[in-house]
Amino acid sequence: MRPSRRFLAGLLLLMLLPFLSYCGLKEAGIKRQDESIAFYKFGVAYLGDNPPALQNAYIEFQKAVEADPKNRDARYALGHVHFELQNYQEAIEAFKQIIEKAPDDSEAHNYLGRVYAFLGEDDLAIAAYENALKNKQYATPEAPYWNMGLVYLRQKNYKYSVQALKNALRMNSAIAPIHNQLGEVYAKMGDVENAVASYERALEVNPDDLNAHYNLACIYQREGVQTLADAEFDRVVALSPALKAEKDLKQCASPVE
Repeated sequence: MRPSRRFLAGLLLLMLLPFLSYCGLKEAGIKRQDESIAFYKFGVAYLGDNPPALQNAYIEFQKAVEADPKNRDARYALGHVHFELQNYQEAIEAFKQIIEKAPDDSEAHNYLGRVYAFLGEDDLAIAAYENALKNKQYATPEAPYWNMGLVYLRQKNYKYSVQALKNALRMNSAIAPIHNQLGEVYAKMGDVENAVASYERALEVNPDDLNAHYNLACIYQREGVQTLADAEFDRVVALSPALKAEKDLKQCASPVE
């Protein structure tokens, strides 16, 4: 006895149901991903406001993560907004969640270190920066080295600060603020020669680096080379005329604390 057409049609439908369900789930997943990306873009737009609309950005990034928990960029942005809103534990949790799924995410490690450093958790900060540097494919390793140098500077561990900042410059020598920061560390160590050399390298990268000009002016003034000091002070005022009204512009603080 031949199967009826109705029976064959029913059998075919049963065979197709798993495939149709899979297609439906896949389409739903794609829809959620698209929604997540849209929410993320709205959040980025709010961050671009002047000043940034942090609360609105938070709402959009939260929606993005809820729509697609795998949206790494949205979770990273959420961590950033938490930090800016002073929700430090929530920021830590956001970056840890990224790292849990992607242990090689150096940007998340680096930002986690920044949060810890801000909270004064220096050991945890250094560990986070070191974890960021374990990924040999990290595009901007100078960032955690620089941040590490700042932690050591705050601790007055000048030797380690110099080492970290030099490592940052070894990775990318075209960042004037790192040269300037290294000069400040040398100045605190009383190493005038290397301090001046670092400030001058900062100005080679960016001739209009205000901080480097000011730091040079101060170090020349402390060394009694007033002609060079005045020239640098004049350059500072030329770059930022508003500073001309500052009565204590030439009252440089001692670099040694």
